[in-house]
Amino acid sequence: MEHQMGHAYPYPPPPPPPADPMESLMRNYGSSIFFKRWGATVVDFLFMIGLGLALLLMPSSLFGIGLVIYILFYLLYYVLLEGLTGYTVGKLLFRIRAVRADGRAPGFVKGLIRATLRIVDTNPLLMGALPAGICVLATKKKQRLGDMAANTYVLNARDVLPDGKRFPVGLTLAAVGAIVGSIALAATSIAIAAKTPGSIIGPSQPETFLSLDGKFQVTADDSWSLQDDLHDEADLSIGNMFAEKYMVVLTQPKSDFDADFTLDDFSGQVVNSFAEGRALPIVPYPFDGGMYKSEQFTFVENVDGYSVTYLVTSIETEEHYHQVIVWTLAEKYERLKQELTELIASFQPAATESA
Repeated sequence: MEHQMGHAYPYPPPPPPPADPMESLMRNYGSSIFFKRWGATVVDFLFMIGLGLALLLMPSSLFGIGLVIYILFYLLYYVLLEGLTGYTVGKLLFRIRAVRADGRAPGFVKGLIRATLRIVDTNPLLMGALPAGICVLATKKKQRLGDMAANTYVLNARDVLPDGKRFPVGLTLAAVGAIVGSIALAATSIAIAAKTPGSIIGPSQPETFLSLDGKFQVTADDSWSLQDDLHDEADLSIGNMFAEKYMVVLTQPKSDFDADFTLDDFSGQVVNSFAEGRALPIVPYPFDGGMYKSEQFTFVENVDGYSVTYLVTSIETEEHYHQVIVWTLAEKYERLKQELTELIASFQPAATESA
């Protein structure tokens, strides 16, 4: 039968377009996916923190190498492991998986995007992963910033596994084990090398530093280096700006003083020069650590808002008096005290002079 204009259409209207399947799935999840993601994130945080603490046990001189290992592990963990399988240790435990819109693992590029933005939205040091939590709760598809940028989702693992396929626990654990084992092997190798003299990162070798006139020297490990901006009149200046430890040597010939001038007199002058204008109870005491007769004192002073400890030693040699001044931050002094004392004790005639 033909229908005239204006008559009602005899067939039912076409169905509305299907809703976004991800939105429908997330509505079914409700807030449960948020708590699963939160739990998985906590597990992953603990995993990363555990590795960080292990690396902190390495010698401080290897901090740079330890940092490289940590970054490498981060990339392996979040870019390769999660990118290629969709799982981390936390996601594995909570049975959730990161996927693309077609249900497959994110892949390397999307994994890299997710890992990069994780530094911003899921960083425990930056608002405790609050940005990620807000995004997951506020968005229809329960996505954090990394998900939105990479167009990925986090779903219950059972919803993205093909029918009849079991949860890949063995494969994922094997991948995690391989990564952890590789990092552990690298860390162990570095620790062994750090204790092996002569290796690239082995114990540091002593280094000799000569005074400007070539008559005196001190010996320190290779973390020290010559400095030219510590004191305009210094005969020898060495330091390490990163470790915040420094030493200068000021030398005066005995011919500048009266014949009856003694080490006690010189030490008194040094004390007065430091005590002038300061309410400091400075009392020198004998220092027996070196090869010369010496007197020593310490004091603490605020310099540009920092508390600095100075250790000053007056030394008498055959033809000269010397001030050996070492300093570091007060909070580091006790830890560096032995090293600084040994540095002062190493003051002696240059090898060419004594030969």
